[in-house]
Amino acid sequence: MDPEKTDEIGPGEVCLAQELGPRDAAGIRDRLLAALSGDGAIRVDTSAATGMHAAILQILAAAARDAARQGRSFTLIAPPGGACATAFERAGLDLPGQAAAA
Repeated sequence: MDPEKTDEIGPGEVCLAQELGPRDAAGIRDRLLAALSGDGAIRVDTSAATGMHAAILQILAAAARDAARQGRSFTLIAPPGGACATAFERAGLDLPGQAAAA
């Protein structure tokens, strides 16, 4: 995916689509840093993602931690069975902002 085609859908909102690999990491990181430099809640929609590399998971987890440190809400839209939820599950990680499965 070309990082220039990652859609920002509003202040604090980022939409991630297509297959997301290591080459996309810097662009996604930059978009999340821009969202974190603003005010209000952060919302990341991964519904349209078809694949997600571990580098992207690390960036999403770091963004969630940074938002929490700032006292801001971080919402990761990751449908069950979707690329993001599956990638976190395969990595043995909890989705940011969600309770661990029992």
